[in-house]
Amino acid sequence: MSDKSNQCSPRERAEHLLGQMTLEEKAAQLVQPFGWQAYEHTEGEITLTEDFKRQVAETGIGSLYGMLRADPWTGVTLASGLSPRQGAEAVNAIQRYAIENSRLGIPILIGEECSHGHMAIGATVFPVPLSLGSSWDVDLYREMCRAVALETRSQGGTVTYSPVLDVVRDPRWGRTEECFGEDAYLISELAVTAVEGLQGESLSSPDSVGATLKHFVGYGSSEGGRNAGPVHMGWRELLEVDLLPFKKAVEAGAVSIMPAYHEIDGVPCTTNTALLEEILRGAWGFDGLVITDCGAIEMLAAGHDVAEDGLDASVQAITAGIDMEMSGVMFGEHLASAVRSGKLAVEVLDRAVQRVLELKFRLGLFEQPYADPEAAEKFIGSAEHRELARKLAAESIILLKNEGGTLPLAGNGSMGVGSGSGSRNGVGNSLNGSVSTGGTGNSGSGSVSAGGTGSNLGGGVSASGNSGSGSTGKVAVIGPNADAPYNQLGDYTSPQPRSSIVTVLDGVRSKLGAERVLYAPGCRIKGDDREGFEAALACAEQADTVVMVLGGSSARDFGEGSIDLKTGASKVTEHAWSDMDCGEGIDRISLALSGVQLELFKKIHQLGKPVVVVYINGRPVSEPWIEEHAAAILEAWYPGQEGGHAVADILFGDVNPSGRLTISWPKDVGQLPVYYNGKRSRGKQYLEADSQPRYPFGFGLSYTSFRYSELQVEPQAITADQTATVRVTVTNTGEREGAEVVQLYISDVASKVSRPAKELKGFRKITLAPGAAQIVEFEVGAEQLQYIGPEVQPVVEPGGFKVLVGPHVNEVLEAALEVTEGSRRTEGSHGTD
Repeated sequence: MSDKSNQCSPRERAEHLLGQMTLEEKAAQLVQPFGWQAYEHTEGEITLTEDFKRQVAETGIGSLYGMLRADPWTGVTLASGLSPRQGAEAVNAIQRYAIENSRLGIPILIGEECSHGHMAIGATVFPVPLSLGSSWDVDLYREMCRAVALETRSQGGTVTYSPVLDVVRDPRWGRTEECFGEDAYLISELAVTAVEGLQGESLSSPDSVGATLKHFVGYGSSEGGRNAGPVHMGWRELLEVDLLPFKKAVEAGAVSIMPAYHEIDGVPCTTNTALLEEILRGAWGFDGLVITDCGAIEMLAAGHDVAEDGLDASVQAITAGIDMEMSGVMFGEHLASAVRSGKLAVEVLDRAVQRVLELKFRLGLFEQPYADPEAAEKFIGSAEHRELARKLAAESIILLKNEGGTLPLAGNGSMGVGSGSGSRNGVGNSLNGSVSTGGTGNSGSGSVSAGGTGSNLGGGVSASGNSGSGSTGKVAVIGPNADAPYNQLGDYTSPQPRSSIVTVLDGVRSKLGAERVLYAPGCRIKGDDREGFEAALACAEQADTVVMVLGGSSARDFGEGSIDLKTGASKVTEHAWSDMDCGEGIDRISLALSGVQLELFKKIHQLGKPVVVVYINGRPVSEPWIEEHAAAILEAWYPGQEGGHAVADILFGDVNPSGRLTISWPKDVGQLPVYYNGKRSRGKQYLEADSQPRYPFGFGLSYTSFRYSELQVEPQAITADQTATVRVTVTNTGEREGAEVVQLYISDVASKVSRPAKELKGFRKITLAPGAAQIVEFEVGAEQLQYIGPEVQPVVEPGGFKVLVGPHVNEVLEAALEVTEGSRRTEGSHGTD
């Protein structure tokens, strides 16, 4: 049987090929050198390096990391990097050389970063995952994943290191922006969508890539929000919360997993046999590839200090279930010698190599190892993908406050000032029936326990906005993120020509025309330089409305230098100014705005003009003074290259905001952790304030209003093996079309193990015309009602449950559901089935 015969299964073909390999060739399949070091690009010519050629001739190369990646870390710039066509041609040169000049002709697995777009020059930059989650639109996210897969595979990338499935517990963590949010159910839904979108119908298709789930597991719960810090978590929480998205994605067919850097209860994830073998491969039946994060094996000997040296670390890692090392430094140096010295069984090495080869066969690399330069040139950064990026960004933007219907602004062809919702914070939702809510500041009737943020509850009451139309007049766009292209892209982003990025200033000008738009940066993200205050105040004085674009930055040093605070023009300085206050490795002790941004806002506010705040950032901002005094607040996160158009679409009413928070927004950093689904016993009050967030999970306003009514559960009593249907009527009671995210929560009244007060178990994003109503249905059964019980197994206990449906976690209608039979235990090791 030939290993290249596609009549046999990938496993059979891999076994046959494995039998022909030398020890050194096997070890070489498990290393992943940095791909950008495999070639040189000079004056349009691509030349393979001598070191790459040597490795191919001696042992072959199993994989390359980031061959197409461009950013300050790789040193690949717009000038030295590869165009979409050149990238595909470079991949083909590398693959051709590897196949024709290695003994066995094994193609190379090329892995790329694609968290929010293919991280290559010219590729589409979509909103960051925190923004994508805020859209609550799985269908649109699937469409994005298909686009990312097409851009990546057309250029030769075959595996991507996404999606990130970490559950955020402390937003001080710099990688919060890379995550979908704080809820395991929501993350699970997006995880399945990502696998389906990236991998498509067949891994061997020219528009599919293998998905790598990361960071396995608990990475978002690090001590103090510090990156890769220790995690203190019991097995029940780990199984019930952090492992859930990974389990669902494995069931959806994900082919690769990346363990996290950190340790749980003293055991690094890189060597955690209970996680990698007992749960992942044993209980879940995962048969794909496990690859480390970069430098993780080195950390075992120098960081965690659980290994004596690199040899010991390599043996521990591969024995625990690691198949490939990103960077390949440790595996490349030690694996072959470990087998020869008897410290590593050859069967363990063979097991890992078998998995690598199987994945290559499943990806179709032996049949078609080459990229398609014409397809790369056609699809990478296409107009269709840019339009998709704009739509995703617009659907992800969250309206947090809209006092007096400040938004939308009147622009050329917009719907006019004051057509937004008119309650103090512009919520405008109303609930009929038994209402259970949380928070402060509501009025209403019915069965109500104090709640919500500026909502009207019961009786079908809606909040109408101020009427009026006309010109917005002149608009001043002020702030360090108003015209800072890289600041709106997020971490893990490639270099971009200025023409590829639409800033908020660009977007506003496109709506009003340059003559009606004034601009001043005012200050930087960081630092105490107030040199730009005078120009910003002069700018605001001339305007009728001020849009302040504040927040943070995850932009690494792309060589752009600084900006002139007086003119807003780019200014190259001897020492490039870094405004980065978020991103990987940039953790904070505060959630306040960096630098003098708050001071600038206060100065502008003193002018008495309406001030609309747009946050562009990678984590929630805790600034009570701004939340109290801003006329309106939009949260855009890092909205990607089309973010400026998306923000302007919201500001001027061309798009009705429908983004909803996927992470609770604290009033103060001292409240942390403040995630919504904490235990009932966590306490409710500090000396200085209550424990409620400023804006709760699922929260977001609209330019219209919605009424929830007629919540029904049928039947009202079920056995543990049956399901109940939940129905609620949602009506658009406003004057414009809008999208609403209908959210289902479950609360277990009494259980043998303490439980969260509420847990998200379903959601639907629906669009309603003015006056239209829709009955929204959910099915509730064992999967929604079970938890990890006293015996560390999933169980549905008899008793009462509350079914809660509403616009966010603190504003819900409530109905009862009874489970009438004895407990239902789901068989499966470690409670994972």
